[in-house]
Amino acid sequence: MALLIVNALMLADTSGLASDGKATPRAADAQVAPSKVPGWLDQLTAKDAAQRAKAAIALGGAKDRSAVAPLLKALDDPDPTVRFRVAEALGKIGDPQAVDPLITRLSDDAFKVRYGAAWSLGRLRDPRAVKPLVKLLKDRQPVVRQTVATSLGEIGDRGAVDGLGRAVKDRDPKVRQAVMRALTEIGDPAAVDAFLKGLKDSDADVRRVAARGLGTIKDPKAVAPLLRVLEKDSDVRVRQSSALALGALGDPKAIDPLVRAMKHTDAQVREGAASALGLLKAEKAVPVLEAAVKDPDKRVQWQAAMALQRIRGPAGADSAAPAN
Repeated sequence: MALLIVNALMLADTSGLASDGKATPRAADAQVAPSKVPGWLDQLTAKDAAQRAKAAIALGGAKDRSAVAPLLKALDDPDPTVRFRVAEALGKIGDPQAVDPLITRLSDDAFKVRYGAAWSLGRLRDPRAVKPLVKLLKDRQPVVRQTVATSLGEIGDRGAVDGLGRAVKDRDPKVRQAVMRALTEIGDPAAVDAFLKGLKDSDADVRRVAARGLGTIKDPKAVAPLLRVLEKDSDVRVRQSSALALGALGDPKAIDPLVRAMKHTDAQVREGAASALGLLKAEKAVPVLEAAVKDPDKRVQWQAAMALQRIRGPAGADSAAPAN
């Protein structure tokens, strides 16, 4: 994935910071033989900061729990890049002893350390981290806020819903996208208002994820807003996601708009509409679905065939076969 462009003066080592808030793979993570672990542990106290950071990366790749105690001590290293790599390593090892020390590092002066601590707490999935992470949703650095939201989604605790709901107004669209994804992963019906706000966002990706979230929590009051998006949104991916959400919601009021969407010029919209009509088991959609089995787009053909099978049952499988 593309690396985030960050302020080079504040973050000299940008490797590991990906656009989705997750660490990118490193060569040192791939294979670290157990016999090499003692040597890397010795390097954690080397005079050279770059060597100490390299040791932390290697120990994270080794995932050897004998490294936890030395790494916890190294969280106090005077060099911020070392602290960042140590925090990252602790998340990769996954030992719960690291939770409280990592929470402490959420207030580190260096934002890359806050980023690393937040990322690792998401990996550890301990509910103790929820409140401190929610507070960090106000961090001044977008990459930190984005990673915090992602980690809250990974933890999956409903205690994060209110804080994430407030973050739907974040000024950075990538943060808002991460917030929508986190709320979707948590799946709490209390997030419905946050999703509805997201459905009106200026960023198409935020709207798309918000639509998916509404399909996940299945609140009936989402039907009318999703129908408006299905018919009027300027982005075809958002229309497709809205169609799928309407299918998941199961409200028959969506059938006629979805049938109309089967005539949309974009295949993604037709594909989503076909899938949704199948989920709704919409008998009145059979003619348009039969026609869509011969759609120019193979994905639309397949979804139309699957929808017909859902409507007709196994007996209709042969007649629903897509065109070759």
